[in-house]
Amino acid sequence: MWLAPAVFNVCCPFFLGQGNAQARLVADAMLDAVTDVLSQNTASPLTTVRIVIFQKPMLKDFHSIMQQREAADPDSKDKAGWTWGWSKFKSLFTGGSADKPKNDKDFVIDSLKVEATCFHICGDTQTSVDSAKKWINDKISQEYHSMEIGDNAILCFSDADRQKIVDMQKTMDISIRTESNRPKATITIEGLSRDVLKANTEIIKMMSRVRDEEELNRKVELASAAADWQYQQSGFQFQSFDEMTNFRLEEALQQNLQTVKVTVKGQDYTVTMPKGPATDSQGNILEIKRIDKLKGDVPENWEQMKPNATNQAFPLQAGTQEYDEIQKLFQASCKQAIIKIERIQNPALWSGLQVKKRDMEVRNGHQNNERRLFHGTSEDTVATINDRGFNRSFAGKNAAYYGNGTYFAVNASYSASDTYSKPNQNGEKFMYVCRVLTGDFALGQQGMIVPPPKGTSTISTDLYDSVVDNMANPSMFVVFHDIQAYPEYLIKFK
Repeated sequence: MWLAPAVFNVCCPFFLGQGNAQARLVADAMLDAVTDVLSQNTASPLTTVRIVIFQKPMLKDFHSIMQQREAADPDSKDKAGWTWGWSKFKSLFTGGSADKPKNDKDFVIDSLKVEATCFHICGDTQTSVDSAKKWINDKISQEYHSMEIGDNAILCFSDADRQKIVDMQKTMDISIRTESNRPKATITIEGLSRDVLKANTEIIKMMSRVRDEEELNRKVELASAAADWQYQQSGFQFQSFDEMTNFRLEEALQQNLQTVKVTVKGQDYTVTMPKGPATDSQGNILEIKRIDKLKGDVPENWEQMKPNATNQAFPLQAGTQEYDEIQKLFQASCKQAIIKIERIQNPALWSGLQVKKRDMEVRNGHQNNERRLFHGTSEDTVATINDRGFNRSFAGKNAAYYGNGTYFAVNASYSASDTYSKPNQNGEKFMYVCRVLTGDFALGQQGMIVPPPKGTSTISTDLYDSVVDNMANPSMFVVFHDIQAYPEYLIKFK
């Protein structure tokens, strides 16, 4: 019993005369012959058919004939009785699959499978063939480029962003692969240099937009924690503005703007800062007021801060009750020498923590939601943390085994490691004692960007508040919300 080989090469030795009529006839005849053979041997293991054309002008004619057949009868039975369908027949000439790539909606995007290009080199001598092969390889090496982007902003890409990455592979003839199982999420782009650079520019723009959106959301949260801007229509009670308008009004106040435009129930108003009123184009008026959420909501032991200061560090005196309390927490597991302890006062961050704490108490039905935990850092991040808190955009700098959030240790000895408390040039190290809203927690795992849902449904909006490394005896807590942790004290040690 005869079996066709897995790969079948057909040579086209015909030479062209005047015009191209003979070439088109030859192409038509050869394709008919292949079709007839395959229709009589449907069980053949044949996977690829190559037609070798020695005369470049004939390539256009063969391609034209194949396109005509594909357009005329893409998948149905043809005149020769072949029932494989044109898409299958076409794939035999390319060695590829007729199936379309799947559109992956998950975060991990696999690169599209690109059909390999095969060069068949003929020459008078092996030296000539080797020389041609080397020339081709050199050209490919010169044009081919691979680039890796590492940034956890990738984790926050929307479905539209991910679809755009999939589409870029098709339109730019490049391969793009994403991975989230590293300390930082990565995107790897491969292809021709010009296409890789173009794709890199687009992805950088996407990441910049995501970071801007994350930063804006954080500012909106902090503004909401600091103040509640309200409006009153004639005959009605005061109502709170939406969070974004609340942020714009708070920002206008901080920037000493004279007016700011807002929209209430589809109508545009101009607010006269800082106390109103708000007036629309028809002369309708809204009363405006601001409720200060920070007033009287800071610890009693805080000292007077400098005017207009958003945060300030106050050194503690050794031997005081406050100093001794923090020293005892630190030395319970870490015996390294303390150089200085500072209290970090940041009213906006503190207020945000309190608002989140009250919300958590209502949601969880208990008040056991806060812990004092440790967070090691390097000297160059201290000013940023004091001013802005623990921004989750920086998460993943070290190994993120339990999720891409901010990590806090139960024991100071863990955070004192050089990995987390990186020494400065003088050998001094830095660690925060933090108030962390751990609330109800679950077991963490690599790749998490939010805690898991409390219910059985994967789309539940009722999520756990944090995750841990061990449910029975946690040594590490991970939070995914910026205002869930406050840098209460900074310890400098050696």
